[in-house]
Amino acid sequence: MVEPALARFKQFCIQNKKSIIICSLLFLSFFTLYFVSGFLLSETRAFNEIDTLFQSDCPEVIKTISQSAVIHRVEIHPLYKLIVYPLAWLLSQVIASKVVVAVIINAFFGALGVVLSYLFFWLLSKNYLNSALLSLLFGVSMSKLLFSIVPDFPSLIICSLLTVYILFLLSLSQKRLFLLAWVLAGIFSFGVSIINITQTFIFFMVLMVMLTREKTITFSHWLAIVRLIIALLFPLAILAITLDIVLHHHVHLFSLRVLSDNFRRFGGFLIFQDPLLVITTLLKHFFVVNVVAPVPDLFVMSDRTLPGVTFTTSWKYSVIGWTGLLLWLILLIGGIAKSLSSRQKYLPLFFGASLCLIFYLVFHSFYGVVQGVAERGGIEYFEYTGNFTFLVFMFLSPYSLSSKPVLRVSLLSLVLLVGFNNLMVAKYLIDLYT
Repeated sequence: MVEPALARFKQFCIQNKKSIIICSLLFLSFFTLYFVSGFLLSETRAFNEIDTLFQSDCPEVIKTISQSAVIHRVEIHPLYKLIVYPLAWLLSQVIASKVVVAVIINAFFGALGVVLSYLFFWLLSKNYLNSALLSLLFGVSMSKLLFSIVPDFPSLIICSLLTVYILFLLSLSQKRLFLLAWVLAGIFSFGVSIINITQTFIFFMVLMVMLTREKTITFSHWLAIVRLIIALLFPLAILAITLDIVLHHHVHLFSLRVLSDNFRRFGGFLIFQDPLLVITTLLKHFFVVNVVAPVPDLFVMSDRTLPGVTFTTSWKYSVIGWTGLLLWLILLIGGIAKSLSSRQKYLPLFFGASLCLIFYLVFHSFYGVVQGVAERGGIEYFEYTGNFTFLVFMFLSPYSLSSKPVLRVSLLSLVLLVGFNNLMVAKYLIDLYT
């Protein structure tokens, strides 16, 4: 029994030798980058106060990771504690600093997200070089870089979403409905951030439509949707009870009152008063600063001793930053055009990503907009960019198949420009809070 399993594993390693090497190099490189940068930032005052870093919950997340009695915003991130605390407990046996433990765990999930992004592009194309270049670009994008350095929810959120995207590609390529896998992916995405169950549902529906069109499944299989919803609700109810008993914490997992209170804290209707401001800020965070960021603006927070930072009002790019931004937008527009023109291979992916982006654009027209708050014009979206940044990267999918040297040079140039620019922004933050 054991020997055949070992033989199959050995055969798998031989067949996927290149990808295993690439994944190992990507993980080690980005874990080192994220950990060293996070450690340097942790030596400053940056992690001392909540909300100063783009409204990040960093200090509370560090406590959630490292202290058994603390569980921050469980109504929004119900599974986060159960996933990260066992890892933190193991590390705490050999590392005394709770902050360092949190930085290590955050860097781990950050690097894992880069590896998953490589697997996503490789499943699409089986092209090692292009997949590696695209995953490198994702790894140095500002949203991915910052939230792999700063301990917060997005590093694990990105891993959960990439799991959904990879499952979508596998199901589509094999023309099979892996219902159990979709249930687990739904629990994972919902458990890490409840809003992201929407993405799981959208991609599942797109898959069902595609399989129905190809007559792989019949109308009766649509009952699988009902089974999926039921299968999701039952373990989530068990999860709510488990959290309450094991962690001795009243979690309010399905409380509409708690969710409405959360909206009142972080939401508003500014879209009706100043639609141009909200729409331009949305587009800036969905397609610009989440990839290539300027030097952030500073603002005084009335109840904090440290200055807050934001990209909302800033356009302070260096020459390298502007060059990288221009090249990024050119490649993004080209990728969208190619996605639209490729009728079969990328259209389901493009359609699913577009639906998800439309949902988030509508959702964040109201959420992340705080009326009556003078700083940042009452808007801070960067904290949420982990939910949708890779959706934008999906529009680069057609490039994963190209063998044109000029495209590969362009991607490599973009990695270098974006990487240098964003690391300089990270250095600015380290210097600012030192």
